[in-house]
Amino acid sequence: ADKYDPDEIDARTGYSPLHVAAMTNNKAALIVLLKAGAELMYRTKTLNTVLHLAVDVNEPLLVRKIVESAFQRRLLHRLVEVENKKHQTALDILGVSSELEEVVADDAASWIKGYMFSYSGPIYAGTNEIQKNIIAERLLGMPR
Repeated sequence: ADKYDPDEIDARTGYSPLHVAAMTNNKAALIVLLKAGAELMYRTKTLNTVLHLAVDVNEPLLVRKIVESAFQRRLLHRLVEVENKKHQTALDILGVSSELEEVVADDAASWIKGYMFSYSGPIYAGTNEIQKNIIAERLLGMPR
């Protein structure tokens, strides 16, 4: 018997089995596909990832399983930052990040807090452009 490919994209819809499991709120199928190593970064025709779809379905267990799988694969940072055609990340769709912290494992929740804190760096340390000017002027001796 031929082995089934968990990453096969349906030519007509553009969805992977993982996308379908998330959209239909099929927890059992989603868990089996994640354990089989299904690709988390595939995007639909509207550029949604499986995380976008799970957040849109508003099912905390789906979100938790996807985030935990992405965290274990060291893909969480990339997955959380992906924007769809509406320029929304999964966090944008979710709304408040504290809601996501409640549905993910402790390790992943601490990563989310660190990720959100990372946005404060450019604010309290100055914008990237200002920091680059300081480096150019003071370290490289370039003129103002």
